[in-house]
Amino acid sequence: MAVIDLKQAELYLRDGFGNGTATPLTTNIEPVGETTIALTDCTVVVPVGAGVKFGTDTEEYVVASRTIPGGTAAVQTITATTEPTGGDYTLTYNGDTTNAIAWDATIAEVELAIEALDSVANGSCTVSAEVTDWSDGDLILTFSAPLEGVVADFVLDDAGLTGETAASISTTTPGVLGTTTSEIVVNELLVATTAAGAVEFCGLKLEIVVGEGNLEYVEKTPRIFRKNRGTLNTVKNDDDEPMDVSFAFEWDKIKAYTGETTPTIENVLRRTGPAAAWTTTASDDCDPFCVDIEIHNSPVCAGSSIYTNEVLTLGQFYQEELSHSIVDSSVSCSGRCNTTQATSVRFT
Repeated sequence: MAVIDLKQAELYLRDGFGNGTATPLTTNIEPVGETTIALTDCTVVVPVGAGVKFGTDTEEYVVASRTIPGGTAAVQTITATTEPTGGDYTLTYNGDTTNAIAWDATIAEVELAIEALDSVANGSCTVSAEVTDWSDGDLILTFSAPLEGVVADFVLDDAGLTGETAASISTTTPGVLGTTTSEIVVNELLVATTAAGAVEFCGLKLEIVVGEGNLEYVEKTPRIFRKNRGTLNTVKNDDDEPMDVSFAFEWDKIKAYTGETTPTIENVLRRTGPAAAWTTTASDDCDPFCVDIEIHNSPVCAGSSIYTNEVLTLGQFYQEELSHSIVDSSVSCSGRCNTTQATSVRFT
């Protein structure tokens, strides 16, 4: 059993976008200080917040924005046969409901209410109206990345309105999400000249700054011991067994590398709320959702006072028990990994 003191480490939960696959860069060389990187032959939509590495450079950057050609913004329209004269209404998306919106709320107020939802990124919804607000005409909701093609489930609840007749929300333009990425903008200036070559996407991640806590994992190597006339003889490997993993800690800070709402630890482990679009790290998409646990540690080498950097990865972690205390910002979780061993990389 390996025990890691998380006070001396950094903990990340990482999704499976990219899974180490490489996409060709443009043939242009990107100089030191560059932030905009043009891609060629990139046949996937790169999520904002994804980690990215260039060529043989070990530096990991974060995608701050990206250009997706060919996408079409989705448009929905809120309308009523007779316009309301009082009360309020709500909008629900992905199981998340807005606060009550006044019948005569301004365009800016409606935008704020929608973008306060966990699953709607800031700046991804633009509201316009036939006149000034819904009391004077239809409200028109236009959704940009990352919601172009996934807004069909917005639901209007008009029970709190008065004076209106048959209020509804309908899709005017279904919206289409582009399927390629032509350009990415990274969060920091390149520290070295990036030669034309491959780019590796490292997935979305949630960084957890731990105050106190620890993580334990158990690797199992089952054996079958066979005897010859009562005497130990040959040994064979038995079936693989998953690693057992458990952790418990209090956190000081949680940070997501996106411009959107930061998901909670529970959001990430369950793929809900702001983490609803995360990609599983499982090799089979039909399996339940799982993440990789990544620990950055600085252990002292045996017989030496020299510290090295170690990145330990517990791949394909499936949470099975989870408890959370809001009072003291603590979480405890146990589960298993669909892998038999942790992977470790050390460097000075």
